[in-house]
Amino acid sequence: MRTQTRSGAWRLLAGVCAAAALLLCAPAPGLAADALAVDVVNASEPTRCAEKDNVYLQLQSAAARRFTVEAVHPAYIGTILVDRKDGRPIRKLELRSADGGLLTPADTALKPRPGKQVGRISA
Repeated sequence: MRTQTRSGAWRLLAGVCAAAALLLCAPAPGLAADALAVDVVNASEPTRCAEKDNVYLQLQSAAARRFTVEAVHPAYIGTILVDRKDGRPIRKLELRSADGGLLTPADTALKPRPGKQVGRISA
């Protein structure tokens, strides 16, 4: 499961890098579309430590004098979950106990299913 999550994160990172490269290659007003080329070299290294910054992109261009990198929220941040059938908003999702009581994150824990062996996932 952890490997799938990392794979998804790397795909997301690759998409962001590609979008950044396209934005950086966009010509300034008054320049021809092919007048500015920027090479993006992904020099990132995989790491097991979330505290270490491991995203390293080298942006290279003999013609570029300055550039701006802008990070924006994905489009789905400003959206709401709706029912497909009638388009009405869906109430906030809740976790409830067997007796119907509302659960908070502090009330829950993950544990292995009975009879299932818990193993270590290696990368």
